Amino acid sequence: YKRGMEVSIEERLKQGITEMVEMWPTLRLAKEQGWGQKYKNQKTVIEEEMGQDTVSLKFTGTNEEISEKIVNYLVDSVVNYEVGAKDVEDDLKDIMEINFSVIDEDETERQLANTIIKLYEELKENNSTLLNTIHEKYVKFQEKFPKKQEEPPPLIPAEVPMEDEKNEPKKKDEPDEDDDGFTIVKPKGKKKQQTSRLSF
Repeated sequence: YKRGMEVSIEERLKQGITEMVEMWPTLRLAKEQGWGQKYKNQKTVIEEEMGQDTVSLKFTGTNEEISEKIVNYLVDSVVNYEVGAKDVEDDLKDIMEINFSVIDEDETERQLANTIIKLYEELKENNSTLLNTIHEKYVKFQEKFPKKQEEPPPLIPAEVPMEDEKNEPKKKDEPDEDDDGFTIVKPKGKKKQQTSRLSF
């Protein structure tokens, strides 16, 4: 820190990534819906294929703790390993698949990865334009979607289905799953409007 006042590039990058991750629609939806929870003790296909390489991408804790671990992982990758946008995109896809059993088909990982790398490049040049833009969008996002206090999951034995879930057909708002139990996130008819929220 110069003169004890300036914030480091890494801290500003962390701020920007934190705000982007919190606004990321796929992750928000996965956490809100509890996707991946019923498979959290099972290995995903990617874990089977990659084995030990996935350990650093498997996160546990509350939704807030998982988000923080994702942010820390991304900051470390970008700053200390100087990865490119494609590497960040692949990591984001792996994080979603390993932790939430989600395969995102609307390519928000690519947008997020490109923005993260662009933000880092700008911050290294002492340019905070993109960081300020992200923060402005984040403030508006917080007004629209205020943070909810997390409640611990109810203690219900896994073998005993809840009364209203017995033999009930799949509800319309439940996510589609493939044969391996992965949640498929499909782009909606208004794809441009949805993905535009991630463009900075």
